[in-house]
Amino acid sequence: DTEHVHVIANQPIKRKEEIFANYGRKANSRYFTNYGFTLDKNPENESVLVFTMAPSAAFYQEKSQLLTTRARRGQNGWINREFAVSATPRDMKFRRMLSFLRYISAEGKDYELFKKGNFDIEAIGPVSIKNELEVLKLIEQSATSALNAFPESLAADHRLLKRNQWMEATHRHCVRVRCSEKEVLAWYINLAKKGREILQRNWSGVRRSEISKLKDVKEASVANYLLTITPLLTDPNCK
Repeated sequence: DTEHVHVIANQPIKRKEEIFANYGRKANSRYFTNYGFTLDKNPENESVLVFTMAPSAAFYQEKSQLLTTRARRGQNGWINREFAVSATPRDMKFRRMLSFLRYISAEGKDYELFKKGNFDIEAIGPVSIKNELEVLKLIEQSATSALNAFPESLAADHRLLKRNQWMEATHRHCVRVRCSEKEVLAWYINLAKKGREILQRNWSGVRRSEISKLKDVKEASVANYLLTITPLLTDPNCK
């Protein structure tokens, strides 16, 4: 039966009893596809960032071999990877993406750290300022490329949603879905720019307690990521 959805209850239901469904935490694209609605504000919205380790990358062969052997079952190696990420540093996929990028970007003494023993390829923390700058550059490039692939700008979508004049509700939901994806991409571009700006500041003579406050960062989600890299700013071994 391809024309109906069958829902099976796991407990008795009385006649005329009201039934509730939990939609769960999903991106607008999932809500629209599965249930036919979207949310104006949804922290679970996602967008896809694509990365490929360039053949010119330092220690390419060694990295390729390790990424191939560490890939999860059913995946064809991890030299090319896609991450469906939301705009929050607390998301596991966000941390896995950073971990992957830190590894493929490592060179010189940074890469030597990975030769000293076993490590979790999906749980690599900040390595060095140089390495993190490269990671942020790759994120900005991927997010910018994905954002530019849309024929309409994010600002144009915001104007359509603000005007709120539609022939039918489906049109509004479609715009809301693509706008949600663009907003996530814009968040990553902003994250990369702010992260690079923080890492490239002159922090000499500034106390660690002052660095950790990041008073000029208004977005709480961006600040949460930046707090994870502030130890790099005061560690002479992480330059």
